Amino acid sequence: MSIIKRAAAVAVSVSLFAGAGVLTATGASAATVYGCQRYQGASQQIGAYWGHFATYGYYDGNSAVPTSGAFSSAAVEAQCALKSLGYSVTADGYYGPKTQSAVADFQSHHVLKVDGFVGPSTWPALRFYAADQSAGCGPTVVAAGASRKSAVAAVPMGC
Repeated sequence: MSIIKRAAAVAVSVSLFAGAGVLTATGASAATVYGCQRYQGASQQIGAYWGHFATYGYYDGNSAVPTSGAFSSAAVEAQCALKSLGYSVTADGYYGPKTQSAVADFQSHHVLKVDGFVGPSTWPALRFYAADQSAGCGPTVVAAGASRKSAVAAVPMGC
């Protein structure tokens, strides 16, 4: 390939790259906001909680810890649960300072380690309190280490 052809190829590559950079910067300014439709399953026990647990269709596990400042489906899930609890957060999937502050507030009100991150101890509590527990079978929090049998005994008949 001649030097002129190489220079032309480099110039085209640079202009395409620069153009893509402009498009990316423009598109990145408007964050996507996700809908928060709540789903909940049958009563079950997860950790110290016995009852219904909310999910929103973005992440259904209990172990992912959303990273500060990064996008993740687990962050969308946590933001949806927080919104259903009345916190003023946007379900955009970015785990920023507002989401971290809301999680820390939630943790402080539910006897959890306050670190501002949703992890294995906070997911069950967040999903439990975000669920609709009003189906005539109110929420039951079971003492740590208690058996499922004692949790079932604490739930009213018919639940």
